[in-house]
Parts: sequence; structure tokens; C-alpha cells
Amino acid sequence: MKKIILLIAVSISVITAANAQKIKVESGDLSCLKDVAEINVVFEYPEDMKFGKMTLEEYVDEKVKEREAKEAGSGEIWKSKFYADRDRYNERFIENFGKYSKNLFAAENNTDFKYTMIVKTTFTEPGFQMGFHSKSSTIDLEINFIETNAPDNIIATIKMSKATGVAHPDSGERVAAAYANGGAVLGKYIKKNYL
Repeated sequence: MKKIILLIAVSISVITAANAQKIKVESGDLSCLKDVAEINVVFEYPEDMKFGKMTLEEYVDEKVKEREAKEAGSGEIWKSKFYADRDRYNERFIENFGKYSKNLFAAENNTDFKYTMIVKTTFTEPGFQMGFHSKSSTIDLEINFIETNAPDNIIATIKMSKATGVAHPDSGERVAAAYANGGAVLGKYIKKNYL
């Protein structure tokens, strides 16, 4: 039941968030994607990226200290789960990108594919939910398309801002929904303009 409710919430947020998100082609052209059936995906989470009003490192340090003050060892457990959530983010982005681009199969870390999409997170607002008071998560992404065997050859750069998640008690689910929406919107954009 929880999965059904979350799926409905994510579907609604994909529709509504598509209007809030902004995609801008900074440079290049992706018409080369017409001739391919698959794309490699690599995710980057730089330590100096903004996480709310702090850097990622500052955010993690603060959360670990807060938890350690309440219960010894709980900060490191939280930190481990926090970084493990990235698997969920990557999976949701790829799943929705593939679903909405229709003809372009995406897989993580497959260097056999001719082109690679590097998805770098530059900003995360983790949001919160406390009772009836909540704030959805949002992410900003910089996406570089390169030739897998010639990584210095950047074919195109796209910037996406304000990919929005959902209100959820679990912070990992809130942020994962933002990646799901980002993947969906990018997939639709590429299908409409380049496939």
C-alpha cells in the first residue's frame, strides 16, 4: 500500500514538477542521439556541492554530531545510510529517464555504449516533513554528454534546476523523488527534441 501511495505521489509530482523545472542547453547539440539505442550514465556527487545552505561535507558533519549527541554510534549509522541512498537516486533517475525517453536505453557504468551522460548534482535541498508542515526536496543538475572513449569531447551540456521531489517522512525518499522527476523531465525533453 505504501508503494502504491508513493507511486501515485511521484506520478503527480512528475506532472506538476515538469512545469517548475527548468532545462537549459548550455552548449552543444544532441542530434547524435538519434542514431543510438543506449547511453551510459555516470553520477557525480561532489563534496563541495551545496546541500541546503551548507556544503555537503558541512551538512553531513552537522547531522552526524546531532545524532551522536543523542546516542553514541547513531551518527555513523545515519551517515552510512545517507551515502547508500545515492543508489536509490541513481536507480530512480535512470528508470524514469528510460521510461520517458522511450527509445533510449540507459544503464549505469556501461562503458560499451558509445555515449555517456554524466549527471552531476550541484545543489540539493533535502526538504523536511514534520507533521502537517513539510517542504519538498529539490535538486539542480549539470549534465554533460560525452563520447565514452573520448571523455574530453563534451558533445553537449545541459543544466537542470529545481527538479522537485515529494513531501515524505524519509529524507532519502524525498530526494529520490526529485531524481525520478529529473530523469522523467530530461527523458521527455530529449525525446521531443532529439529522438
